[in-house]
Amino acid sequence: MYDLIYMVRCVPQRMKYVKVIQEQIPELIVFQDKDGCAMKSFIKALRLIGERRAILLEDDVLLTSNFKEKAHAVIEQYPDSIINFFTGMSKLVTEAKWRAGSSFSCNPCTYYPKGYGTIIADYYDVWEGKIKHPTGTDIIIADWLKSRKERWYMHYPSLVQHLPGISAIDPRRPRNRKCYTFEP
Repeated sequence: MYDLIYMVRCVPQRMKYVKVIQEQIPELIVFQDKDGCAMKSFIKALRLIGERRAILLEDDVLLTSNFKEKAHAVIEQYPDSIINFFTGMSKLVTEAKWRAGSSFSCNPCTYYPKGYGTIIADYYDVWEGKIKHPTGTDIIIADWLKSRKERWYMHYPSLVQHLPGISAIDPRRPRNRKCYTFEP
């Protein structure tokens, strides 16, 4: 996995969380959102990823133990597909599975195959959902996958837990976006 990069998008006030992530991923690339615009920083991060394979993290996650080894094992099986390592907040998720592109949601920890960073960032330029979903970083992925008739892989159990707190993207979101399948 030598060509895989790890990047975290963060707001300055959450650097303390990033330090915890760096304990497991010392080579983590830190991309600070200085504009206060989630979508703008997401697209900039995708452009930085460019043609490389990457795991893109949000700053408010807790990693499972041996995160890298667990993630690598899954990526080796599905290197050419988007993999979501956060199963979401449903108690109904009981297994890993392939999902329709339009169902993609919650991307605090997502693997992007080689070339996807550039392709998705370019898609943003023509994406019709820009106005309706200005913070929908997961919605742009869902729409892009749907446009390609491409599925994504939801890993089970979740390799990250969403930390409780006020969302930096939208303070109206629930404060406890807990994942029930997380195994520390």
